[in-house]
Amino acid sequence: MINGVKARIETVAALKSVELGHELPAAAIENMNTDSTITPSVLLYYGNYEYAEPESKMRTRQMSEKRIVALLFCRVSEFDALHDAVVRAVLGFHHTPKHQGMTVLSSATARIMGPLMARRIEFGTETLISQL
Repeated sequence: MINGVKARIETVAALKSVELGHELPAAAIENMNTDSTITPSVLLYYGNYEYAEPESKMRTRQMSEKRIVALLFCRVSEFDALHDAVVRAVLGFHHTPKHQGMTVLSSATARIMGPLMARRIEFGTETLISQL
């Protein structure tokens, strides 16, 4: 799923890189690089999965919400247009026919350091899971 989201975000021409998470998100935010040659960029990682109560006592079926987080690193002055472009690139993406289209769940500033900022954008998709 994350590779499909990555491919969609890579269509945003203004981004210099889209990478899969290789360190804890807190460390990426804390060690935010002020080198303007690598921003704007996005770091993707899997977020929390949420599960609804089972629908039945006999055979377990329940909804699962899978989440992916995009950390957008950019100049504060470029934020709004980049944020909207990243969101538009991901909205509606279907990982498989069983998954609903991706939606944006939340977006919040994680850090501002001088002219640069890190913004956490969380996307989600729902699918029905069952034991069979």
